[in-house]
Amino acid sequence: MEIRFHPAARTEVTEAESWYRERSPLAAVGFSSEIARAVRLLSEAPDRYPPSAYGTRRWVRLFSVECYLSHS
Repeated sequence: MEIRFHPAARTEVTEAESWYRERSPLAAVGFSSEIARAVRLLSEAPDRYPPSAYGTRRWVRLFSVECYLSHS
């Protein structure tokens, strides 16, 4: 299954990784690992997550960070 990030979401993730890296390399690794985990879990069972707009699935984790991942 292909997982695609909206360009704005990809930018947001990249900026968040940079923000964490500037403050704590360990936190940046944890953040990146959690994003990778979300992608893996969605790939394994996309119907596990509630549908959202435009054919996306909503995955919420990490305090109030929301990720909307589309799959095809």
